[in-house]
This record gives sequence, C-alpha cells and structure tokens, in this order.
Amino acid sequence: MSSSLSSALSKHPAAFDEVFVSLVHTGEISGTLDRIMDQTATYLERAEGLRLKVEAALRYPTFVLSFAGLVMLAMIVKIIPMFAGIYDRFKVPLPFPTRVLLGTSRLVLERNFNYWNADAVKPSRLVLSTATKGADAVLPRQLAGPGLPWIDTAGPAPPGADELPLLATGQVWFDTRRPPLDDLGTRQYVAFVITHVNLGTDPVSFVPPAMPGASIVNSHARVKAQSNPRPVRLSVAWAQQDVGASRLADVLRRRSDVLRRFGVTLSFQPVPGVADLEAQDADLTLLGWSSKVFDPYNQLDQFTCGSAFNVARWCNPSYDALMRQAVRTLDDNDRWQIERRLVEKLHDGVPAIPVYFGGDSFSLGPGVHGFSWSPIGLYELMGMTRS
Repeated sequence: MSSSLSSALSKHPAAFDEVFVSLVHTGEISGTLDRIMDQTATYLERAEGLRLKVEAALRYPTFVLSFAGLVMLAMIVKIIPMFAGIYDRFKVPLPFPTRVLLGTSRLVLERNFNYWNADAVKPSRLVLSTATKGADAVLPRQLAGPGLPWIDTAGPAPPGADELPLLATGQVWFDTRRPPLDDLGTRQYVAFVITHVNLGTDPVSFVPPAMPGASIVNSHARVKAQSNPRPVRLSVAWAQQDVGASRLADVLRRRSDVLRRFGVTLSFQPVPGVADLEAQDADLTLLGWSSKVFDPYNQLDQFTCGSAFNVARWCNPSYDALMRQAVRTLDDNDRWQIERRLVEKLHDGVPAIPVYFGGDSFSLGPGVHGFSWSPIGLYELMGMTRS
C-alpha cells in the first residue's frame, strides 16, 4: 500500500510535529507543496534565530539570580543560625523583620519528626491504579489516541457509568480493487444487505454526532441496492484487540443464515492486532476511524485516492476535487454543504459503510467532581477534587 509524504512524516513525531505534518498534508491536497515547504523552512529558520537570541539574553540574568539564590541559601543555613544564639542571650524583644528571618532559618533547618509517619502525611494528589475496587473515580478506558485508524478497546459502558461520545466511527471497508467487490452493483447490494441486518446498534452515519456540523453533513439515507447479483462469498478480517469489531463479527456470524438467504456467505479471518490487518487479503475489513480535529473534513479525508489509510483502495477523482474545494472554504456552513456532497458520493460509491459510533465511559464516586472531557478523546484530571 503506497504512503503519502505527510503519512510518512507522521510516523516520526519526534522530528516532525503535528503542525508541520498538517501543512505538508495541506500542500499535498492543494498542489502547493513546494511553496508551503519553502514558507515553512523560512518560518523555522526565523524561529530558531529568535530562540537563540532569547537564550542569549536570558543567560546573564539566569546566572545572577542563581548566584543570588545560592548566597541567600548559604546565609539562611550558615550565617543566620550563628546570630540566633547571640540574640537569644540578649533576652530582649527583636524587631519583626528579624524574627521573620530567624523563623525562616528554623523552618529550613528543623527536622520534621512526622516525615516518615504515613498517617501524618495527607497528600493532595491523584493515585492512579488498574484496580477499580474502592476507587473514587474510574477513568475512560480507551487505549487508542485520537486521529487515524481507530479500534474500540473499551467496549460497552459498565452499568451505572456515564457514557462519553467520541469523534470515532466503526466501519466495514470494501476491497474495491478485486472481484467481486470491484463491481459497484455488488458493493451496493452487499452494503444494502449488511445495513438491513440487525447489528444491535442504531443506524449510524459517517460523521459522528459529536462533530460540529454533523447534522448538516450527514446523509441518513440508506444504501440502495441497484441489482441482485449472483451469490457472493466474502472474507471478513478484523483485529481481535478491537472490541467493537469483534462484537460486530460475532453478530454477523450469528446472522449467517439470514445473510445466506440474501446470497451473501461470509468467512471470518481474525488477526491479533491492527498491524496484522495489512497482510490480510480480505474482501471486508472491520476498522474504525477517529478524527483528530473538530471538522468532518478529517473524517472524509481517509477516502481520497492518495490516502495511505484508504483501506478500500477506492479512487474517485471527483471526490478528490471536492475535497480540495472543501479545504479552501473557510466559512463553516459553506464547507459543511460541500462535505455533505462528499458523504453522498460515499453513499453512491460504497468504499465503506459506517456501522457504529465509538464511545467511552467514566464514573465518579460521591463527592468527586471536576472531571473534564473532550470528544476528541482527551480528558483533564487537574481539576478533580473530592469534598
């Protein structure tokens, strides 16, 4: 499977940050990669020059402050205790500033007899553990970070837990480059059959509802079957570490009799992990996608001709042209209208079908509050407290 330059760069985050990779990706889409690379190089050179100037300007003040701090510490530790004994022999009241200075010295030098007493120490901190029994809070369990191919590692929310939305969608990919799914009519028919089988989830669309503009971009029309082809035998591959895909494969296996009545016979090819999927030569692949930005464009970008993550190997030049138009459209509503046309092209071309929305869950004990969550898959713990 070919890889774009931005995809190759994204595999080395230590050398190329997300901003640089995104600029390269934009240049690939818009055809201005040479100009963007030149402008980026100029920016990086100026930024490096500014950093060196700031470091040079701060070097002397840092030295002075460090030296002053060492002198102050030496006075508190060595010199002030010498005067403390002399003042004690005078038996006269000392001025307030002098008493503050002597108190600071004692605070630094005196031994804390409770230091090793665990019962006397009450830390204000979070203690993270893999055990949930007796915990004040159970955090989200997804292991996969936001962006790029996504697998469900959490599964359904436990009883009593609060559900959290994600910008993730579980999908069934169709291999459009080889028989029988290279035929559009066959893809449409198989997609029609799968979407009309009870998969145990509500009907879903390509763009998760937590995504801004999803109500405008999504087309909720069901896939229409254009023909009833001869019976087809298809292989299905998924990663066993993907809880959502494993559940879906189990449902399809239980619905085998129903699928065969519609002329669709499935064979199942599970693999241990996502990295093993690339070596599988399957007709259908169960693999999700999680957006890393709050715009449907990132969800739709996986279906372009040059995308390294286009599992279906589907290519529609008119789709790519609309993607280039969308990335240049700054007004949200205008861009969402373009992205709606892109979703309709996916419905017609059927490189994949969405089958479930990704999610996570958490639970807080009594008195625990301050947990912050973002649908992109990140959460904040600094504000958590217990009253």
